[in-house]
Amino acid sequence: MSSACSVRNLLLSVSFLAWNVGCSRTAAHIGTHNIGERVQLGPVVYTVLEAEWRDHLSTGSGESSPDKKYLLARLSITNASASPITIPLLQVINAKDQSFTEVADVQGLQDWLGLLRPIPPGGTEVGHAVFCISPGDYRLQLTDAGELDRETIALVTIPFRVDLPAQVQ
Repeated sequence: MSSACSVRNLLLSVSFLAWNVGCSRTAAHIGTHNIGERVQLGPVVYTVLEAEWRDHLSTGSGESSPDKKYLLARLSITNASASPITIPLLQVINAKDQSFTEVADVQGLQDWLGLLRPIPPGGTEVGHAVFCISPGDYRLQLTDAGELDRETIALVTIPFRVDLPAQVQ
């Protein structure tokens, strides 16, 4: 068997395993909230401070396209536990229940949350999660950063607005 086929088969196996694990997840959903509302999921306290839509943003992946915009969700994330936690990448869900993960490489955005998000006990991080998506209304999925098969999630409604960022009143 050629090395190209071996690599392809390995990638297909890993993809299937990841899909299978993802399908067996049972998340507890605790409700839908609005921008500005405090959302506590176990030891993690989130507040979505604002949501802004942009036409252009500098990314290393070049994800921009004419039919997509960048959603910048500015969040405050607090670790209310006595142990350090790491916040995973977040997702947004559209009206068709399709989910989209954050952009993995953002450049020039000073308060981007980044890929690795360790938060010490009692610590708070404030910054942007960035998504490259088609314009529309979305729900931002927040997680308690727990085990994948037992995580707790909540949703925050993110309306599509081009005139002004949606902000806490």
